Amino acid sequence: MALVKSNFSGMRILVIVRHSFFYNSIHRSFVNNIKMRLPWKINTELAEDSRFSFFFKPIERLGGASDEKISIFTTQEAREDAIRFLQSHLKYQKTASTLNSMNDYVCYASKANSLAIRSNGDIAKCTVALSDERNRIGHLNKDGTVEIDKTLFRLWLKGLQSGNDMELACPYAAMETLVNLSSK
Repeated sequence: MALVKSNFSGMRILVIVRHSFFYNSIHRSFVNNIKMRLPWKINTELAEDSRFSFFFKPIERLGGASDEKISIFTTQEAREDAIRFLQSHLKYQKTASTLNSMNDYVCYASKANSLAIRSNGDIAKCTVALSDERNRIGHLNKDGTVEIDKTLFRLWLKGLQSGNDMELACPYAAMETLVNLSSK
């Protein structure tokens, strides 16, 4: 396994706080309850720190046993209205607005500069495929160093090289398609 170690000293870091929400959770009591959660703590305590911004993402049906139980937005307009509603409750309106647009969508997992840090220090690319080992591309060590598996990291960036819309929009789905084709 080829690993890269770094301590990120001197690098500019941007933190995008992704907040996923359900269709049926957009109402006044939801907003009142959520103010106690992490995004709203960051909104209050780090509001003037330009490294932090927000990305609101409606929960979608992505396959699985519980798909039919998930209430989803039926139109793009309804999705955008809900996102605007949530954005209106931010103190300084710092949103990663380009991420909230679905035009020419490139999944964050396809981007080389997008990583998810899990509570145990594992580094992932995708917030959907949390139980898939291919998604554990590295680890953030207690001493601040980072270990990255280059082979797994490159697997998620395949769409950048190929330009394939499917690989850019969802590298995980593209991986699953390749696995299914190779097993036939």
